[in-house]
Amino acid sequence: MMRMISSSGVMHYAHCGRGMCTSGGIHAAPTDLGLFLMWALTECAWATGDEAFLDAVMPFWCRRAGGEQVHSSTVRQRALLAWPDLAERIGVGDRGLVRVGSGDWSDPISAMVPDRAQFRRRGESTFNTGVAAWVLPRAAALLEGTHPGEAAEMRSWAEARR
Repeated sequence: MMRMISSSGVMHYAHCGRGMCTSGGIHAAPTDLGLFLMWALTECAWATGDEAFLDAVMPFWCRRAGGEQVHSSTVRQRALLAWPDLAERIGVGDRGLVRVGSGDWSDPISAMVPDRAQFRRRGESTFNTGVAAWVLPRAAALLEGTHPGEAAEMRSWAEARR
C-alpha cells in the first residue's frame, strides 16, 4: 500500500505489469485508500512502539508509461500526501460527509446505484466519514512533532466530521 501512493497523493487501487499502477475500471476513484494508509501507519507505530519507520525513505512504486521510476519520499511524507488528497481532492459533500467517489470500503457499491455518474459526483460515505473521524486524530498525533500545522488541520477536519 505504501508504494502505491503517487507523488501527487493519489492512491492507486492496484498495480499490474512491472509497477504500472491502475485503479481498475469500476473503482477508478476510490476514496478510502488514504484513510486506510493513515490507519495502518498509526497501528504499526502503536503496536511496535517504534516511530522510526516514519523516516524511512522509499521509492514510489508506480512507474510512468516510459518505465522510469518517480522520485522517493519518507513514509511520513506519504501520510502528508494522503492528507490533502482526502481533504481537498476527495473532500466532503452537501451533508459534510466524505465523498464516496467510485466507492468506499464496499467496492461494488457504485454498481448498485441507478445513476453511477450522479453517485460519483454527489454520493457521500458514512463509513469513510466515521473512519476519518477516528483515524485522523491518531495520524495527527504521529505527525504533530514535525508538522504541527497539518496535525491541527487533521484534528479540526475530523472534529467537523463528528
